[in-house]
Amino acid sequence: MILGTGELVVDCFREKEGLVARAGGAPFNALAGVALLGGEASFYGSVGDDSLGTFMEGEARRLPFKDLLIERKPGRMTTWTEVEERHGDRSFFFHRENGADYLLSFESFKPLLLKKPSIVHLGSLMLPFEEGQAFIRETVNYKKGHPALRLSFDVNYREGLFPEGEEGKKLFLTLIDSCDVAKLTHEELSYLTSEEKVAAGVRKLAAPGRLLAITMGSRGSYFYLDGKEALVPPKRAVSPVDTTGAGDAFMAYLLYALDGKDLHGVSYEELVDVFYRANACGALATLKKGAIASFPSQEELEAYLS
Repeated sequence: MILGTGELVVDCFREKEGLVARAGGAPFNALAGVALLGGEASFYGSVGDDSLGTFMEGEARRLPFKDLLIERKPGRMTTWTEVEERHGDRSFFFHRENGADYLLSFESFKPLLLKKPSIVHLGSLMLPFEEGQAFIRETVNYKKGHPALRLSFDVNYREGLFPEGEEGKKLFLTLIDSCDVAKLTHEELSYLTSEEKVAAGVRKLAAPGRLLAITMGSRGSYFYLDGKEALVPPKRAVSPVDTTGAGDAFMAYLLYALDGKDLHGVSYEELVDVFYRANACGALATLKKGAIASFPSQEELEAYLS
């Protein structure tokens, strides 16, 4: 079972009829993707005690999660974003004043941990806040006492949401150092390591037993694990309609494929196949609007690969 936690965000897209709301948040999207692929997925997050919180909780409960815990925070607002799209690419403007997404309680989270997930997947938007940092510290400390548990992390950098310079980099690097799986875009890898070449960058973040997954858009993805590494190209080029959620769909398949596996025992050939299929999930997610709505099913994935 994969257990995820982190930001719940309502993504608002400007359509002809006005702003259209869709459920979002990188870790939530990824865990929803695991569930939609047929994997065992659970999630914990928080929203405000407002209409957007009601919307977010309703959308989440329609998904096939094994366990779902969404806490409502009185006096807080549900974080939401305005998503601007241009030629398939998107930018986000966050409305996060007095937000609820990073107010996570380890005591609330612990009963889900006690169900013995194989991987806990963490979001990044809690990192700038003391409450979020405290939650991460407790989660990392829990892992130290449970060596079979693995931590996964998606950097998901958003300009303006994190401290600039070395202070911001340290937040990410410290958490990566505690993780077994870390996903970054090529741009995020360059930002954190000051290396333009992927092969050089991953070596700065490498550690025994740590899988590094680097997404590279139309070029595919790159993996590094204990000296095993490769650039895995996409099956074929696609014409994106909306790239929102493409990285989350990639992450969803990666988590789905790694559930219950010992990273030390994963072969080079298995990694190539996993990343090939994760690339396909990411590509398919760009062919429809929205994050969760665009996630492929197992049937759509196999049809694309065949």
